[in-house]
Amino acid sequence: MGSSLRTKNYLDLNLPSYFWKQLAGQNLTKLDLEHIDKFSIKCLDEIINIDKRGVDETNFSDYIDEHFTTCLSNGVEVELIKDGKHKKVTFNNRFEYVDLVIKKR
Repeated sequence: MGSSLRTKNYLDLNLPSYFWKQLAGQNLTKLDLEHIDKFSIKCLDEIINIDKRGVDETNFSDYIDEHFTTCLSNGVEVELIKDGKHKKVTFNNRFEYVDLVIKKR
């Protein structure tokens, strides 16, 4: 890195927005997470839009069995709220759950 600065042969650092936005003090968005974990965003979108597949509060638990926890990129599971491992995601609190997952990730 030092050599590239001295010789003005700059390195091409192709870093995801998730990395450089934090260095620049900018807020991260859902799109930043999608750039590094498309599968998670797809799953979260499925939870948000599950009502479009005919799922309602009476049968939500037949499809979704989640608690207020998430796995970080390093594989560590964390609670999204106090005692989150004991709070189930329901049809009515699914938006809160998705927002918390995105913020934590």
